[in-house]
Amino acid sequence: MGLSIWQSMQQKGYSRRDFLQFCTAAAVMAGLDRSAGAQVASVFEKREKPAVVWMHFQECTCCSESFIRASHPIVADALLDVLSLNYTETLMAASGFQAEKSLNDTIKDNKDKYIVLVEGAVPTKDGGVYCMIGGKTAESILKEVSEDAAAVVAWGSCASNGCVQAAKPNPTGATPIHKLVNKPVINVPGCPPIADVMMGVVTHLLVLGQVPALDSLGVPIVQVNQGAVKEPVGITRANILKDPESTALAAELMQARLVQELRPAIARRTSRSSVETDLVLLQKLLTPPRSNGLSRADLPSAGTLQPTSAAQ
Repeated sequence: MGLSIWQSMQQKGYSRRDFLQFCTAAAVMAGLDRSAGAQVASVFEKREKPAVVWMHFQECTCCSESFIRASHPIVADALLDVLSLNYTETLMAASGFQAEKSLNDTIKDNKDKYIVLVEGAVPTKDGGVYCMIGGKTAESILKEVSEDAAAVVAWGSCASNGCVQAAKPNPTGATPIHKLVNKPVINVPGCPPIADVMMGVVTHLLVLGQVPALDSLGVPIVQVNQGAVKEPVGITRANILKDPESTALAAELMQARLVQELRPAIARRTSRSSVETDLVLLQKLLTPPRSNGLSRADLPSAGTLQPTSAAQ
């Protein structure tokens, strides 16, 4: 039996306090109550690290970069501390038949227990010849590795919705993962996606033993406590306006996001287009004005946004 998550963190020098703080953060990322930190800690102390196969197809690898360069150092270390990364074309030392053996052994020895992370869209035109690994097409590999997986995660926009790979005229027939796999796919869009979301998904799978609740686009739903009531909020721009019961809460979240984006230390890394897009969404959420204490008067105009030269 392999090391538990706690044992792995101990080996890297993390203290018990660090571990408990990480468990509390992981509970929040998974949409659990902050008080569930103890429950997460109990599972992470005993549960063996889940086996993971990380597939790379039509993409630029920025999704992997976002994970290993996460804002929190413990989240950044999670790649090796919380996940048993058995196969990934980008980071593994093995190559050739040794790499293929690692993939096949993981699937065989961890049936219904391993997690598949997929970066990139899958080409389907011309027999899938535009992306092949070890003589196999990306589509055939995807279907093989996902068949007995406990969960399939489409990591990044290319895997979730095709992104630039599927832009017209889409000469390779680039296709998002959920259209090729016959089981629920957890979409984590973003270019790149946020590493903390991955930690939340993994925590949810380990602690509750099931795929998290998903919104209409297959994205994990964020649950926020409003007093004694837990409100689900779909955080993707495409569907945040669809649930009238959570619109006021969504407006508060968007305003908090804008405040963070315009902080001097963060604005240098935030594009002007991202700020303006979030501003437009917030304006839509506040039309007509709602009873959450926010109004159009609280919003800066697009003309007053002055990103630094680094954010141009």
